[in-house]
Amino acid sequence: MLFRSSNQAIQYSMGVAGGRLVQDTASYTGPFVALTFLAPTVIASISGANIAGTFSTQTWPAGVTLQTPITSFQLSSGSVWATNGVIQS
Repeated sequence: MLFRSSNQAIQYSMGVAGGRLVQDTASYTGPFVALTFLAPTVIASISGANIAGTFSTQTWPAGVTLQTPITSFQLSSGSVWATNGVIQS
């Protein structure tokens, strides 16, 4: 089954499930597999599998992609492309 999960990860990283542009401070519920920062961005809150730490003090630079299973997130500022999907393990 490792092969199947690997194929899913590759497909999601290529955007097969689509995504959404987020440029506001509303709360968004996934599932998402990645956030790509399009401008300097601060995350107000984020939840998902194995996510820990304080994100509200970190400014993420444009061009960086955070790849992890994300249940929900909210921005304080900035903009992201949120890639849809869920990885089955």
